[in-house]
Amino acid sequence: MAFELPVYSAEELLDPSMDLPGYGKLGNMTQMDRTEPGQLIASDWLPVLSLSVFRQHPDDQNRLQTLTGIRQNTATHEGVVSTLTNALPPRLALTLLEEKKPYIDKGYPQVMIGQGGPNAREKGVIAAYTPNLQIVPDNTESLPLFCHDIFARKLGSSALIDMNPGEKHLGSVSLSRINIGLSYVGDDPEVADPAKSSLWEPLMMFGAVFMLNKEYSEAIPESTKRYAYLGWTDNIDSFANDVREKDVFNLAPYVEEHEAVKFCAYGQCLATTAALIQSGDLRAHLGLR
Repeated sequence: MAFELPVYSAEELLDPSMDLPGYGKLGNMTQMDRTEPGQLIASDWLPVLSLSVFRQHPDDQNRLQTLTGIRQNTATHEGVVSTLTNALPPRLALTLLEEKKPYIDKGYPQVMIGQGGPNAREKGVIAAYTPNLQIVPDNTESLPLFCHDIFARKLGSSALIDMNPGEKHLGSVSLSRINIGLSYVGDDPEVADPAKSSLWEPLMMFGAVFMLNKEYSEAIPESTKRYAYLGWTDNIDSFANDVREKDVFNLAPYVEEHEAVKFCAYGQCLATTAALIQSGDLRAHLGLR
């Protein structure tokens, strides 16, 4: 049976009687609590693997670029700039949490979602990790397996799929942060008041960073069934500000300007990538000095 994500209105999310796990009271929710089977499986926060893919700029090895795409053929977020994501079945999320326990940065503070109502930019870091790089593909470990699955199903490039563990590798992946946040999914057509019609999904973002090997830097397709466009940002230095400003032109520079005006940029995937870029340990998680 598929795991279905509940969607809430702002009014419901702010109603204390809803008692959503962790919402507004993150001081009582820790990484260790989340590894207890009943906690995550019963939680309304859907686990999502947020995979931020990086490569070295072909003209300047000191500059990094990150992969973005314009979503299409999706029930939500049609025409939105995004980074790669895939929902994780709760039991698989628990397996990943267990495997990454040795890398928890215990000194990282637990922080709250902002108080003042749901906001797609709000996020709370509930866990941070020291670098834990793993080679992809590797079907014996959870994170490399989930990562390769995203490349295979979301991008569909034969160069990214047809490789066996141990023969050659696509790159390396490292789990950096786990955030929770609320993502806008649309408006309730039965609610007339625009201020109350917004619907939100509560997400637990497993923020992983992936460093693509040079030999596959051109293997990313320009479009797929899931993405109308795919390409690379020019430089990650402005990424966080571009997300704040919802700057489609900089977040998707591979799209012609007359086309880019049709699209928008928001959501937890972009916010997660921005947070990882600003974390201070991105290069370590990418295996770079």
